[in-house]
Amino acid sequence: GSGCPECAYIKRYGITYEEFQKTLPERKIYRNKVIKITNRQPIHLLPNYEKRGLSGVPGAYHQDHRYSIDEGFKNNIDPEIIGHIANLEMITWQENGTKQNKCSITLEELLKKI
Repeated sequence: GSGCPECAYIKRYGITYEEFQKTLPERKIYRNKVIKITNRQPIHLLPNYEKRGLSGVPGAYHQDHRYSIDEGFKNNIDPEIIGHIANLEMITWQENGTKQNKCSITLEELLKKI
């Protein structure tokens, strides 16, 4: 079913839409810091990098943050950790679409890789 729009925010972010709205400026600043750090990483070394492409393209891959930017923000994780090459992987655009803000690695696993 369609459910309530408010429920979607609570399910995805653990907070109400109103609370989410209040965090937007901070989230945007955090996300921008992570992206800046991510863009300095040698992502061309990631497996399947050469398959990078757009959503909907058969066989295309997207760059993904294994420990998500959203979780990094929620848990006050240093953007240097979230943007680090050890936190990056190339996954199919379909996987990326279903993953959304979920993590494919724990913070502990990530910290061991750094």
